[in-house]
Amino acid sequence: MTINLVPLFRKKKELYIPEDEVTILVRLFVDNKILNLSSGIKVRYENWNPNWKNTRKKNPIKEKEPNNIEKNLLLKTKEKEIKKNYRLQLSISPFNLNQLN
Repeated sequence: MTINLVPLFRKKKELYIPEDEVTILVRLFVDNKILNLSSGIKVRYENWNPNWKNTRKKNPIKEKEPNNIEKNLLLKTKEKEIKKNYRLQLSISPFNLNQLN
């Protein structure tokens, strides 16, 4: 399972102006399937950091965005929540191979 935070683009990136708002998606990859979950968080296009995983703070939303601290915390909380629920579901699954041993 892999989790990525990505902006939802409804048009080509080149057509966005910095003031446009984009919704942040939590993209989940499980068993070669993709599931896009809306985070409900909107940010200005210019305030989204596409290389956020390579930064020291690991914050996907830049500091210029109003309420950036709360929005970054919400995104990280949603990511942890999804990981926790996925692990819980694996432990409850009737087809869990670990229970066979």
